[in-house]
Amino acid sequence: MGEAGLRLARLDVVVRRSTVLMLAGLLVLCACKSKEKQPAKPHASPLPKATANTAQPDVGFVDNARSGLRTLEVRSGSRSLILLHGYGSSPEDWVQFTETIRVPNDTRFVFPEAPELTVPPDGPAGGRGWWRIDWASYINHGKTLLNFSGSRPEGIDSANEKIRALIGDVETRPGTSEGPPILGGFSQGAMLAADVAFTTDQPLKALIILSGTFVDEAGWTKGMAQRKGLPVFISHGQKDDILQYRIAIRLRDAMKHAGLQVHWVPFAGGHEVPAEVVTALNTFLAHLD
Repeated sequence: MGEAGLRLARLDVVVRRSTVLMLAGLLVLCACKSKEKQPAKPHASPLPKATANTAQPDVGFVDNARSGLRTLEVRSGSRSLILLHGYGSSPEDWVQFTETIRVPNDTRFVFPEAPELTVPPDGPAGGRGWWRIDWASYINHGKTLLNFSGSRPEGIDSANEKIRALIGDVETRPGTSEGPPILGGFSQGAMLAADVAFTTDQPLKALIILSGTFVDEAGWTKGMAQRKGLPVFISHGQKDDILQYRIAIRLRDAMKHAGLQVHWVPFAGGHEVPAEVVTALNTFLAHLD
């Protein structure tokens, strides 16, 4: 890929195209198009397909029986790193991440495809989402940024269940034997990963929150107590124009208060994952083993 990546851009009632800085060719994470532009074409991957019952290629799609989710997987191995894409995006957006992140060679990258199709005006035609978002309903009166902290979105429980079932799918892969996975995501994917961590007892090795936010603040805060000691990487741009920086700080502080091992990386940018975050994430991952 060239030097231009994609990032999840401003979403009020419309979604516009933007870019996100990446490391080593730029990490593509999340993309949405504005409804004034030509609609995005339905997702069609150029990558080869594989089934869970066959030998895994270096890169390929897997159909998972328990969860019903399709996953894009890179490499095979005894460890698993599961990353959830953002709203309006697709699992392919994570592929270059596998070239910039440093994990042991026996790590399997697992990138699930969200089950919902996004539709204008709340998402690009043909994009994917973990649950449908009525954008206007999550913007406080007189504000312009999203706020999920006081609600539990319809559809998040179903998405949570699917991710836990997916972990069961992954754990049955041949050769997977190194304990629970690392679970994380970007934007809406980060919200879902955190929801799994803070509303269930699903075993996790670590949690990665890239430009996420507090969802169901009361419920999450209550559930954090059972995750004392869990390593958490959380990054957020101080100029994020989608999810509020101050709410990310509130999430950070709640996790610290509950006794989680929080690695906080703020940066002077927007709704993105810049090179400095990838570098910091590599350091975080290196200290897990």
